Amino acid sequence: MVRVFAEVRKHVPALLVLVGDGPERSRVEALVRSLELDGTVCFLGKQRNFVDVLQNADVFVQPSETESFGLAAAEALACGVPVVASRVGGVPEVVTDGEVGLLCELGDVQGMAAKVRRLLEDDALYGKLATAARARVESLWPREPTVTRYENYYRTVLAR
Repeated sequence: MVRVFAEVRKHVPALLVLVGDGPERSRVEALVRSLELDGTVCFLGKQRNFVDVLQNADVFVQPSETESFGLAAAEALACGVPVVASRVGGVPEVVTDGEVGLLCELGDVQGMAAKVRRLLEDDALYGKLATAARARVESLWPREPTVTRYENYYRTVLAR
Protein backbone atom coordinates (compact mmCIF):
# COMPACT_ATOMS: atom_id res chain seq x y z
CA MET A 1 0.00 0.00 0.00
CA VAL A 2 2.78 2.42 0.86
CA ARG A 3 4.46 1.86 -2.50
CA VAL A 4 1.14 2.43 -4.30
CA PHE A 5 0.68 5.63 -2.31
CA ALA A 6 4.20 6.81 -3.13
CA GLU A 7 3.38 6.50 -6.85
CA VAL A 8 0.06 8.35 -6.41
CA ARG A 9 1.82 11.19 -4.54
CA LYS A 10 4.10 11.79 -7.52
CA HIS A 11 1.05 13.09 -9.40
CA VAL A 12 -1.69 13.93 -6.90
CA PRO A 13 -1.44 15.52 -3.46
CA ALA A 14 -2.89 12.88 -1.15
CA LEU A 15 -2.95 11.64 2.42
CA LEU A 16 -2.79 7.95 3.32
CA VAL A 17 -4.71 6.87 6.40
CA LEU A 18 -3.89 3.37 7.64
CA VAL A 19 -6.33 1.73 10.04
CA GLY A 20 -5.25 -1.33 11.96
CA ASP A 21 -2.20 -2.62 13.70
CA GLY A 22 -0.05 -5.68 13.62
CA PRO A 23 3.44 -7.11 13.54
CA GLU A 24 4.30 -5.35 10.25
CA ARG A 25 3.68 -1.82 11.54
CA SER A 26 7.31 -1.00 12.40
CA ARG A 27 8.43 -2.23 8.97
CA VAL A 28 5.73 -0.11 7.28
CA GLU A 29 6.73 2.95 9.34
CA ALA A 30 10.35 2.43 8.27
CA LEU A 31 9.27 2.19 4.62
CA VAL A 32 7.32 5.46 4.98
CA ARG A 33 10.45 7.16 6.33
CA SER A 34 12.70 5.68 3.65
CA LEU A 35 10.36 6.91 0.89
CA GLU A 36 10.23 10.35 2.56
CA LEU A 37 6.46 10.19 3.04
CA ASP A 38 6.54 11.42 6.65
CA GLY A 39 3.64 13.80 7.24
CA THR A 40 1.56 12.27 4.44
CA VAL A 41 0.83 8.93 6.11
CA CYS A 42 -1.31 8.70 9.23
CA PHE A 43 -1.23 5.53 11.35
CA LEU A 44 -4.49 5.33 13.30
CA GLY A 45 -3.82 1.91 14.78
CA LYS A 46 -6.61 -0.41 15.82
CA GLN A 47 -10.02 1.30 15.70
CA ARG A 48 -13.28 0.00 17.12
CA ASN A 49 -15.32 2.49 15.09
CA PHE A 50 -13.81 3.16 11.68
CA VAL A 51 -16.99 4.16 9.82
CA ASP A 52 -16.14 7.86 10.16
CA VAL A 53 -12.76 7.19 8.58
CA LEU A 54 -14.36 5.33 5.67
CA GLN A 55 -17.05 7.96 5.16
CA ASN A 56 -14.36 10.63 4.82
CA ALA A 57 -12.16 8.62 2.46
CA ASP A 58 -11.99 9.37 -1.24
CA VAL A 59 -10.79 5.91 -2.25
CA PHE A 60 -10.40 2.63 -0.37
CA VAL A 61 -7.34 0.68 -1.50
CA GLN A 62 -6.99 -3.02 -0.74
CA PRO A 63 -3.79 -4.48 -2.22
CA SER A 64 -4.28 -7.79 -0.41
CA GLU A 65 -2.42 -10.92 -1.44
CA THR A 66 -5.25 -13.11 -0.15
CA GLU A 67 -8.81 -12.26 0.75
CA SER A 68 -11.59 -14.76 1.36
CA PHE A 69 -14.61 -12.49 0.97
CA GLY A 70 -13.60 -8.85 0.87
CA LEU A 71 -15.47 -7.62 3.94
CA ALA A 72 -13.36 -4.47 4.26
CA ALA A 73 -14.10 -3.62 0.62
CA ALA A 74 -17.82 -4.20 1.21
CA GLU A 75 -17.71 -1.87 4.23
CA ALA A 76 -16.09 0.84 2.10
CA LEU A 77 -18.68 0.36 -0.64
CA ALA A 78 -21.44 0.66 1.97
CA CYS A 79 -20.04 4.11 2.76
CA GLY A 80 -20.16 5.06 -0.91
CA VAL A 81 -16.40 4.87 -1.32
CA PRO A 82 -15.04 3.36 -4.57
CA VAL A 83 -12.53 0.55 -4.08
CA VAL A 84 -9.27 -0.19 -5.86
CA ALA A 85 -8.24 -3.74 -4.98
CA SER A 86 -6.25 -6.77 -6.00
CA ARG A 87 -8.17 -9.32 -8.03
CA VAL A 88 -7.82 -12.10 -5.42
CA GLY A 89 -10.12 -14.47 -3.57
CA GLY A 90 -13.69 -13.27 -3.19
CA VAL A 91 -12.90 -9.61 -3.90
CA PRO A 92 -14.19 -9.70 -7.52
CA GLU A 93 -17.56 -10.92 -6.19
CA VAL A 94 -17.79 -7.80 -4.01
CA VAL A 95 -16.03 -5.27 -6.24
CA THR A 96 -17.36 -5.45 -9.78
CA ASP A 97 -14.54 -4.03 -11.91
CA GLY A 98 -15.57 -0.78 -13.55
CA GLU A 99 -18.92 -0.65 -11.77
CA VAL A 100 -18.17 0.01 -8.07
CA GLY A 101 -14.41 -0.02 -8.14
CA LEU A 102 -11.35 -0.97 -10.11
CA LEU A 103 -9.42 -4.23 -9.87
CA CYS A 104 -5.73 -4.91 -10.52
CA GLU A 105 -3.61 -8.00 -10.76
CA LEU A 106 -1.83 -9.02 -7.59
CA GLY A 107 1.37 -7.04 -7.01
CA ASP A 108 0.76 -4.50 -9.78
CA VAL A 109 1.89 -1.39 -7.88
CA GLN A 110 2.01 0.83 -10.97
CA GLY A 111 -1.40 -0.31 -12.22
CA MET A 112 -3.01 0.15 -8.83
CA ALA A 113 -1.52 3.62 -8.45
CA ALA A 114 -2.77 4.56 -11.93
CA LYS A 115 -6.29 3.43 -11.03
CA VAL A 116 -6.25 5.37 -7.76
CA ARG A 117 -5.10 8.47 -9.66
CA ARG A 118 -7.78 7.93 -12.27
CA LEU A 119 -10.47 7.96 -9.58
CA LEU A 120 -9.01 11.05 -7.94
CA GLU A 121 -8.73 12.93 -11.23
CA ASP A 122 -11.91 11.84 -13.08
CA ASP A 123 -14.89 13.36 -11.28
CA ALA A 124 -17.46 11.74 -13.59
CA LEU A 125 -16.03 8.24 -13.09
CA TYR A 126 -15.66 8.82 -9.37
CA GLY A 127 -19.29 9.93 -9.03
CA LYS A 128 -20.57 6.99 -11.06
CA LEU A 129 -18.65 4.43 -9.00
CA ALA A 130 -19.43 6.07 -5.63
CA THR A 131 -23.17 6.08 -6.35
CA ALA A 132 -23.10 2.49 -7.61
CA ALA A 133 -21.01 1.37 -4.60
CA ARG A 134 -23.69 2.15 -2.03
CA ALA A 135 -26.47 0.82 -4.27
CA ARG A 136 -24.62 -2.49 -4.77
CA VAL A 137 -24.28 -3.11 -1.05
CA GLU A 138 -27.93 -2.22 -0.42
CA SER A 139 -29.07 -4.61 -3.17
CA LEU A 140 -26.82 -7.54 -2.21
CA TRP A 141 -26.93 -7.24 1.56
CA PRO A 142 -30.01 -5.32 2.69
CA ARG A 143 -29.74 -4.58 6.39
CA GLU A 144 -33.15 -5.67 7.65
CA PRO A 145 -33.34 -9.17 6.17
CA THR A 146 -29.76 -9.81 7.22
CA VAL A 147 -30.35 -8.66 10.79
CA THR A 148 -33.55 -10.68 10.98
CA ARG A 149 -31.79 -13.82 9.69
CA TYR A 150 -29.05 -13.45 12.31
CA GLU A 151 -31.59 -12.91 15.08
CA ASN A 152 -33.55 -15.98 14.00
CA TYR A 153 -30.37 -18.05 13.82
CA TYR A 154 -29.33 -16.98 17.34
CA ARG A 155 -32.79 -17.75 18.68
CA THR A 156 -32.62 -21.24 17.17
CA VAL A 157 -29.17 -21.91 18.59
CA LEU A 158 -30.12 -20.56 22.03
CA ALA A 159 -33.31 -22.61 22.09
CA ARG A 160 -31.26 -25.82 21.74
